[in-house]
Amino acid sequence: MRIFSKGDCTLYFSLRRGFKRECIRTEEYDEHIMPDDTVADTYLLLLVLTMVLLPCLLRSREGNQPQRYLFLVAYLLLGNLIYSILEGWSAVDSTYFMVVTSTTVGYGDLTPSTPTGKLFTMGWAFVGSAFIIHELTPYVSSVLVIFERMLPGNSVHPQNYVERYVRAAFGPFLLAIFGALVACCEGRTFIDALYFSMMSATTIGYGDVTPSTDVAKCFNILYLPVVTTAFANMLGRWSIISAEQSEDKSL
Repeated sequence: MRIFSKGDCTLYFSLRRGFKRECIRTEEYDEHIMPDDTVADTYLLLLVLTMVLLPCLLRSREGNQPQRYLFLVAYLLLGNLIYSILEGWSAVDSTYFMVVTSTTVGYGDLTPSTPTGKLFTMGWAFVGSAFIIHELTPYVSSVLVIFERMLPGNSVHPQNYVERYVRAAFGPFLLAIFGALVACCEGRTFIDALYFSMMSATTIGYGDVTPSTDVAKCFNILYLPVVTTAFANMLGRWSIISAEQSEDKSL
């Protein structure tokens, strides 16, 4: 479906491919020279950024959960629109790139090529990372508590540090194994799949193993924010346990 036309460029939208801009070039394009429509893209970028920041001022208290969900969805949709226009990416690729960026995994299999796209990514990497972690931490923590209840014993002695370490790691590693089993569906060996899952969960993201299909990318759009937040939670708990253990040894 055609949305609008401007000059030699037309913006289309489809459910499968998302937003796509097609331009009829009257002269050869030089990748080292900014295109003629970069200025228009910059104004569009400023407009969309204003629309993104405005809900921050209108948000009510933290307890209003539906508004937080809507804000998260709107944030992703606006970013999707921008990347679709600036880079010509599909809806899946745009959302996948935003999630990989905001979780700091950074595989490097998909990167912006336009100057405006790079400028937007600088802001997205800074704001998106903090936003995703802030919004997901309470929910991921609740999921990890459910996982811990699967272990025998409901109470742990404060000085039983080994068990506390294990309990803190149980949920995140369970999620990592689940991600590895799903990655095996792409035809990888379990070792390669587990390697991919662990490098993703720890946000190392070498990029030598990445999702190869749209279905795999869709799974990682949901999986990466959860597993990276879970491992961050685990490292935070380990840090607290280690500090308490050192304090007990000094007494």
